[in-house]
Amino acid sequence: MQTIRERTKDHFPSVLLTLLSIIQALALELLWSRLRGSDYLWDGGISAVVGWVQAAVLMLGIFLVWLFYTSIVMRVSWVPSIQDSALPFAIGVLEFAVVDLMGPETLSFWFAGFAMIFALSTFASHSAFKRARLDPDNRDFFEAMSPTSRRDLAQPAAIVAGLLLLALVVRIDGGWGWIGLGALIATGGALVHQIEILRRYWNRSISPGGTPGC
Repeated sequence: MQTIRERTKDHFPSVLLTLLSIIQALALELLWSRLRGSDYLWDGGISAVVGWVQAAVLMLGIFLVWLFYTSIVMRVSWVPSIQDSALPFAIGVLEFAVVDLMGPETLSFWFAGFAMIFALSTFASHSAFKRARLDPDNRDFFEAMSPTSRRDLAQPAAIVAGLLLLALVVRIDGGWGWIGLGALIATGGALVHQIEILRRYWNRSISPGGTPGC
């Protein structure tokens, strides 16, 4: 007979991904509604370009959150805490807020909200891996992976700090023009880089004789 601990470990991945799928679907639906109701996107000019790039970057961010979670539950198992169930809701609330903040007047606040999403997603990922390392079922997975160090956290911290800096720069500039466009393109590049890192981790993890790290 399975213990509560074993049942929780077995069923939590599907529950988590189902919950996250609903939240991400709602965020995308809200984004679509926002795009349809934003007249400036269809007027042409730099404002429209910035708006569409902002929407594309936000979609990349939503996709990255999904990859964060799927890469965790597919690679390791752990006994979840209430925090593991609460964090997807918190991330979802931030995603809804960021969608609502799309537009020329609130770009600086949008960057700040985006930074919070990335920080919370990174925290959720590292927190889950930290507990998974303590579980004997993951011993083979973590044998080839060193414990998380400050150096490992440096890159996510730099991205969060960079997003907050961009929020400040856009706020000072007060613009929805070339500076805002450059900031969004830089953010999109950072997200693509993170997606590539996750792709390499995943390929190494599932390859025969592969290791979980890059």
